[in-house]
Amino acid sequence: MICAGLLRQTLRLTRWGSALLAVLFLLFGSRTSEARDRPAVTPRAVPSKPVALQVLALRGEVLIKKASSPTDTFEPLSAPGPAERRDEIETRAGAVSILLSSGMVLELADNSLVALIGGSNGVDAYLARGGARIVPGPGPSGDVHSVQLVTGAGRVTLRARDARVRADGMTTTVMVYEGNANLWGKGGSALKSGQSAQLIKGGAPTPPRPLPSAPRWIGGDGLYLHGEKPPYIVLRWQSVLGASRYVIEFSPADGHPPLRLEADGSKTSAEARDLPIGSFAARAFAVDDTGVQGQASEARRILVVGLSGLSPSGVVAVAAGTSPRVTPPAGLSAALRVDGEAIGEGGLRVGIHRLQVAVGGMSTEITAEVPAAREERAPNDFPARPGPPDSIPEPVAFAPAWAEPRAPNAPDVSRPPFFVSTHVAGVLREQGSGVPAYTARSPADVFPLALAVDAPPPEDVLLGGPSEVPGGGVRSPWAGRLAQ
Repeated sequence: MICAGLLRQTLRLTRWGSALLAVLFLLFGSRTSEARDRPAVTPRAVPSKPVALQVLALRGEVLIKKASSPTDTFEPLSAPGPAERRDEIETRAGAVSILLSSGMVLELADNSLVALIGGSNGVDAYLARGGARIVPGPGPSGDVHSVQLVTGAGRVTLRARDARVRADGMTTTVMVYEGNANLWGKGGSALKSGQSAQLIKGGAPTPPRPLPSAPRWIGGDGLYLHGEKPPYIVLRWQSVLGASRYVIEFSPADGHPPLRLEADGSKTSAEARDLPIGSFAARAFAVDDTGVQGQASEARRILVVGLSGLSPSGVVAVAAGTSPRVTPPAGLSAALRVDGEAIGEGGLRVGIHRLQVAVGGMSTEITAEVPAAREERAPNDFPARPGPPDSIPEPVAFAPAWAEPRAPNAPDVSRPPFFVSTHVAGVLREQGSGVPAYTARSPADVFPLALAVDAPPPEDVLLGGPSEVPGGGVRSPWAGRLAQ
């Protein structure tokens, strides 16, 4: 108090008092204010203008429990739209992309649950279970801002262009692909690009360790055709030491959440059977036995193009004078050629053609069949069936030659054979006296059946047919060779 009074008295006595007071404020007052306003930790980098919470895109089964809902129950989320603080979003067989208040995007994976905090007390979201990926928000700048997540094990601060967090009960796993992160439990742990660590509730974070290495693709980009069914796509890669399983992610070019495909660690290939029409960037990851998802492989470009008339057999059926319709992914154009030439206004001609589809700098070939137009007939306009013949010969009855004793290997000259058409179907009918009778019939006429029987047959001969003899024909012990 005494010093303050002396200072005021001195300032009154000098005409430079006001100027001296201004200088003292600039020298000491501004620094004191700066020190008072500086936080204890590095300040969060936030956008210059606050960002409203928003659901950007979703896929599959996604539920939401609105903070403003009086029912306090989860309801299906069917379309993107604005979100609110304290909203809870759950994915079951789907995924969703959420724009956080920090300007970053949280991609919620399958079977996950998150509560949106909205930046209150510096926290963006509470990840109750499942996995989340943090990437920059939409826009050409791609600025990176800090994101703070809370899980059942502790707190995670991320400032990364690409990072993932997985919450499994009381254990949280953090993987940083590009950027840095801090884990806070009993103590802290700092991660940088290419590192991972785990945080267990009540304990200190594990030391940082390198992420599993990235698989290498076998094969390059590909164009696949979507017809009546989605294409059958087989992806192959080289194995990674220590991988317990592999994850393949198909990231759509339109910004929707990626589609995931998993394969056992003993396999080096996977089959995709349900990709819709679109452009995708496929990346492979190796996952170790602790659940850490490793570095991403190089992106492999996958184009799925729609083609009308494409059957599951891989052949395109096209009507004469027309051409198949090609549906390329959004933002891409398609070119269609037949037998190496552009398709004219008259469409495809009758025959089998080589069809080439080109989209986005890639092409593929497929067979196209153009059948001839069938002759149109009016109802009941069919050729008349031939009438019955004027007379039907009586069945020819005879006893087999081997029924009478004769010398071994002696030729049978008791009767000459009959010669008839080879298109005749024979029917064996048993006579009451035990002597077999043979009758031949054809669709247009009736002929006698010619049999040359000169010795007991070594095997039976089937005569007749399912429509002529009940049971599908008769095997005759008397039948021999049929002479044409």
